[in-house]
This record gives sequence, C-alpha cells and structure tokens, in this order.
Amino acid sequence: MVVSINDYQGAIWVISHDLDFLSLINITQSFNLREQALQITTYLPSTPEKYYRELLECHNKSYSRSV
Repeated sequence: MVVSINDYQGAIWVISHDLDFLSLINITQSFNLREQALQITTYLPSTPEKYYRELLECHNKSYSRSV
C-alpha cells in the first residue's frame, strides 16, 4: 500500500493517527483543522518531532480559547 501511495501522481487525503504509516509515505502538504478551517502546517510527518509539536501547540491554543 505504501508503494502504491508513493507512486500515485495525484492528490489524496490521508487521515491517520498511525505515526509509523505517516512517516513512510511521501506527504508534500499537511493541514490541521483549526477553528473550523484548514490551516497548512509548517512541518510534515517526515520531521515527526517538529510536526507533532506544531499540532499539539495548535490543539492547546484552540482548547484554551474554548474554555
């Protein structure tokens, strides 16, 4: 499946919580759903520490505003 996804020459949506899977496929753009809108992320799953830190920061900001 990973080879097929990486060989595909179009756009697909990948929604996954599987960190290993996300790091195996060649993701070139990433978005985070925040405040009912898609926000492009600065980092990609290929740099997992930075990517997940960014997602957590977005989540924490959104959560603190809704309380």
